[in-house]
Amino acid sequence: MRFIYLKCLSFVIVAVLLCSLISDGLYAQQVVLNEIMASNNSIIADEDGDYEDWIEIHNYSDSAVSLAGYGLSDDYDNPFRWMFPEITIQPGEFLLVWASNKDRADPAAPLHTNFAIASAGEEILLTAADSTRIDELPLTEIPTDMSIGRQPDGTGEWVYFEEPTPGAANTTQGISGLLEPPVFSHSPGFYTEPFELEIT
Repeated sequence: MRFIYLKCLSFVIVAVLLCSLISDGLYAQQVVLNEIMASNNSIIADEDGDYEDWIEIHNYSDSAVSLAGYGLSDDYDNPFRWMFPEITIQPGEFLLVWASNKDRADPAAPLHTNFAIASAGEEILLTAADSTRIDELPLTEIPTDMSIGRQPDGTGEWVYFEEPTPGAANTTQGISGLLEPPVFSHSPGFYTEPFELEIT
């Protein structure tokens, strides 16, 4: 009888541990890159008064998730280029991380990565502590003082924002794509003879 009891108890413990691991994994998948700015000229300053690049992380699950050991990177070959400290992101929270090269990981202060983002485009990766890639933004050019983010928050497609919302929900109008500037067949100036102007 005691053997059966111990066997049942062992089964229950293993089941609880497995459920916990599965639950943690599911919640981790609901922590995402939500908004990114690669060329911040005037939108928001950090605690030093500097206009730095930034990355917004969003937890759209209904449970808190520990980010300890998670990695942020701009390099597929080095997903843990910068690592989160012992910090927890709450349900519905938007966490702003400065991509400033200042490398600050005090959980009681604003977070700063040890890399900046190239506005001409580079990948941004979010990796869980177990090396699972949680989310990524592929190489994307982002104009100055515009951001790229998900709409709706957490689950939507990537769109551009002319009115970024660092640390808050993406409620402004998103733009699905950017047009290249037009190219004129003739340079600006005064002409004495008529000509056919082509715009491509």
